[in-house]
Amino acid sequence: MEWANLIIDCIGLQDVTLEFYKADKSNLRLEIWVKQSRDKCRCSGCKGPLLNVKDYRERTLRAPPMGPYREVKVHLRVLRAICDTCQGKPKLANVIGIHPQFQNFTFAMAEVAGRLMEETTCEAVARLLRANSKTLWDLDQWRMRRMTKDLQLPLDLDISHMSADEVHFRTIENTARENPFSERWTTQYLTNLVCSKASKVIANAGGRDALALAMY
Repeated sequence: MEWANLIIDCIGLQDVTLEFYKADKSNLRLEIWVKQSRDKCRCSGCKGPLLNVKDYRERTLRAPPMGPYREVKVHLRVLRAICDTCQGKPKLANVIGIHPQFQNFTFAMAEVAGRLMEETTCEAVARLLRANSKTLWDLDQWRMRRMTKDLQLPLDLDISHMSADEVHFRTIENTARENPFSERWTTQYLTNLVCSKASKVIANAGGRDALALAMY
């Protein structure tokens, strides 16, 4: 069924079959149940075929928004089997499409969230995607570290005119206040270094003081 394959492509997994879904239109929530294909499962260690399948284990993943549904959850049934090559105890099969560092996100969800965080704050993206803002912050930092290895500033970039400005990053509730008059919220900022000639943010650092600027 082409529509089933389209849904699988949208959630960002491979070698799975769609079982059923449940849409909650009032809360803009979509839940999708998929099962790993038995004939395509591979060992998570040696990546060899798994033949002695024992059972399935379910795990829940976050997928990117689909149409009007802002919160998409995937209930994935993962095969558990014994690998003839690795031997030992039964292990979960390898799943293609789950982020290696953020195991509750599909690659598609991580990429959509990452691109949004390049354009706006982590808190704003957390509200839009109904995701944990701390997890998104960690994802954003992970992506930036990976991108830093592969990207560099153009050699012909005109940096004769630079500017710096603070932006709101997130607001955290102070749950351990010493007294009722203590600040209830702590606001955190980032300082962006901007190349005015190119209208590009070329670096940023946590805070909004001289220490943040000294990190450039």
